[in-house]
Amino acid sequence: MGKKIAIVGAGAVGGYTGAHMVRAGEDVTFIDPWPEHIEEINRSGLRITHHQGEEPFTVRPRALHLTEVQHVAKEAPFDPPTTSTLPLIISVAVWP
Repeated sequence: MGKKIAIVGAGAVGGYTGAHMVRAGEDVTFIDPWPEHIEEINRSGLRITHHQGEEPFTVRPRALHLTEVQHVAKEAPFDPPTTSTLPLIISVAVWP
């Protein structure tokens, strides 16, 4: 079984990269501070479209609001970062 991966920030870069990882069979959870975004991912999945080439696709990953993470932290739901996984932590969304 692969590692449990958390992506903080399910925007353009994090969403696109994480969705491709989900489609490849990885265990990915998106964490985002925008409640409506998380609700939509949980309701309808995360749809990825491309400018050209690849066909659009939708994945249905686990998605958590930033405040929900504190409730699952005791479960150790994600593998700790290692040298090989550090490049996967690619997107951090910051809102004022």
